[in-house]
Amino acid sequence: MPVNAEDFLLFAGQLNLESEQARRTAVSRAYYALYHAALNLKDTLALQPPPNMDRLGMHKRLTQTFRTSDEQGLRDMGDDLEKARTSGLRFR
Repeated sequence: MPVNAEDFLLFAGQLNLESEQARRTAVSRAYYALYHAALNLKDTLALQPPPNMDRLGMHKRLTQTFRTSDEQGLRDMGDDLEKARTSGLRFR
């Protein structure tokens, strides 16, 4: 059975956040919840990535797909997704 966005978010919320390892895991799982929800929305709306994005990784390409939309709300979502994607890097 595949894991979905809700599963990632539920798991993140169940972690005891007393250790750094648990906090990192919670942030990671929450990000993956957001990522999978955005991926589902992209598919539902049939959004296409901008041209010449093949060199980017899957996560960055998804972010750019939203950030280059004609709709402001979707561009805002792309910005939020990028912030979430890079927030875990601050732990390092």
